[in-house]
Amino acid sequence: MHLYPAEILYIFALGILLYLVLKKQLFDPIGKILKDREETVENANSFIADATEEIESLKNKRDKGISKATTEAYEIGEKARSEGGEKRKEIITSAREDAYDKLKQTRSEIRKRSDEVKKTLQKEADKFARDIASRLLGREI
Repeated sequence: MHLYPAEILYIFALGILLYLVLKKQLFDPIGKILKDREETVENANSFIADATEEIESLKNKRDKGISKATTEAYEIGEKARSEGGEKRKEIITSAREDAYDKLKQTRSEIRKRSDEVKKTLQKEADKFARDIASRLLGREI
């Protein structure tokens, strides 16, 4: 089979025409779809990277906030314990002082009553002694 130069040119022209039609109808749209897809993927990756950075930033802020809050809570607790200890000491000291004052007062009252009772008993004893002596002797003393 032998091809003539006109046939070769005709086949070559048809090949170029086929290439141009396929390029316009197939290759260019597919290339555009692939390019759009690549841009979409790049945009998505960029969005994911930005979101990841923002998430990490928020996590760091949260962790710092939690750490700060924990430290503040510990400090508040320590302060409350310290103040509570001091308040407890003040209350105990005040209660002791009150107890000692009441004890002194009670002792003073007991001594006072004891002295009164002694005087009363002494008077009563003297009276009974005179009564007994008067009855025994049969006369008033």
